[in-house]
Amino acid sequence: MSDFEDARGVLWRTCLDCGQTRPLGDFHVSPRRKYERGSYWQTCFNERSKKSHRKRMLEKHGREARVPFKASEGHRRCPDCDTVKPLEEFPLNKAKPSGYDRYCLRGILCLNCNTGLGHYKDNIANMRKAIAYLEETSWQRVLVQPGVYRLRSPRRACLPSRNS
Repeated sequence: MSDFEDARGVLWRTCLDCGQTRPLGDFHVSPRRKYERGSYWQTCFNERSKKSHRKRMLEKHGREARVPFKASEGHRRCPDCDTVKPLEEFPLNKAKPSGYDRYCLRGILCLNCNTGLGHYKDNIANMRKAIAYLEETSWQRVLVQPGVYRLRSPRRACLPSRNS
């Protein structure tokens, strides 16, 4: 590792990864090292950390590390419904002094998914009741003849009203 000072008094260091010579302030902080800076330029250090993390995840847990999703400009991915939607479908934060700034609710959910969870008051028991109701009331295909199906509701038939 070569450290040197230029005529203006700025300390420079050469990165051990890429070999570039850069100002000492561009190197990652390492309190145990000389001038409290590490041997790798910040960008190289970040890349080394990501590679090391991926390697550890594969060795310890036998799985790949999650790669962050990159959506195109003006779009965002909703983790609840797992679709990419335009920013207009996400709520606005009008409290920002700089103007409208999009913010995330429940991990950047789209407006429809966020509203749906809000109706169940973020209560898992309420959501389970709704799932059970859907499972009870959903229409099922019953084979009448080969190639002929009848849709049948698992709920009991409703009695006719008095007026009918």
